[in-house]
Amino acid sequence: METKQLDIILKYCHNYDDIVNFTYDCEDLITKKIINYYKDYILDYSEKSENQNLIELFDIAVNEYIKNPKFYKFFQNNFNDTINNELVYVIINLYQQFKEDEIKDIESTKWI
Repeated sequence: METKQLDIILKYCHNYDDIVNFTYDCEDLITKKIINYYKDYILDYSEKSENQNLIELFDIAVNEYIKNPKFYKFFQNNFNDTINNELVYVIINLYQQFKEDEIKDIESTKWI
């Protein structure tokens, strides 16, 4: 691993170790695809200022996928492998949709 790649990982990918070392069921092909894609994407990443937010959000979204059972289930139910978009955008879009839906589901409490 080059120094530039290591710097990018340390600066933007705070969950890198948790994600690449995540143990998943060998039959879970979607998780395998996401983690392998994450590794390749991060290692191939060339630092551009307009992509810093993208890579940070991608790191957060994949981390949420491996740690939050609700998001994992949401993702598994809504992921369409035939979409021609780049996987990074699919993952981020599903993450943002999940967060929006989660906010909508918060029940308001009434105080008497």
